[in-house]
Amino acid sequence: MLAFEYIFALQRDRMSRKRRKGLIITFFMLFLASYCPVLSQEIKVTLGPDEIGENQAWTITVTVNDDRLKNYDVFPDIDGFKKRGTSTQSQTSIVNGQISSSQSVVMTYLPTKQGTFTIPSFKMKVNAQIVSITGKKVTVGPPVQTRSNDPFRSLFDRDPVNDFFGNNSTEFVDIKEDAFLALTTSKDEVYVGEGFTTTLSF
Repeated sequence: MLAFEYIFALQRDRMSRKRRKGLIITFFMLFLASYCPVLSQEIKVTLGPDEIGENQAWTITVTVNDDRLKNYDVFPDIDGFKKRGTSTQSQTSIVNGQISSSQSVVMTYLPTKQGTFTIPSFKMKVNAQIVSITGKKVTVGPPVQTRSNDPFRSLFDRDPVNDFFGNNSTEFVDIKEDAFLALTTSKDEVYVGEGFTTTLSF
């Protein structure tokens, strides 16, 4: 009788240890499943340039690498600028068989006047993570005259008579209106086949 009770108690102890081991493994797997996506994603917030013209746009870009951009906080209000609206971007790259992707949201700001403005430091919640952004100063100067990128347009638009006599001056008229058109690009130089982002604000 005592031997039977001993064997029963031993089996019960083994089952209890197996059950505890199974619970520990299950908890560990659930922990990894909930924590790994947070580790894999990379969140970056990029502020626009330090200097722009009064007719140029300024942006704040939120980028999530290797994950989807699920949610984000409201972009901050900035003194001296007004919000124009947001645009989204998606990019997928394959390098040596490795696939990487990114999703971005871009808030475009338009300056309301010339001057030097302070962008205060702020925090944004992106995909349930708090991201701290260091502020900076942005100088808004006079309107910038944009140039055409068409190399052949100048050949047909010029008058050869004016070129011969040196009368080749161009008159610019600054029209003070509430609406204007601004075209910005994410990169100044690109390689052949490299992608870049163009933002048209109006």
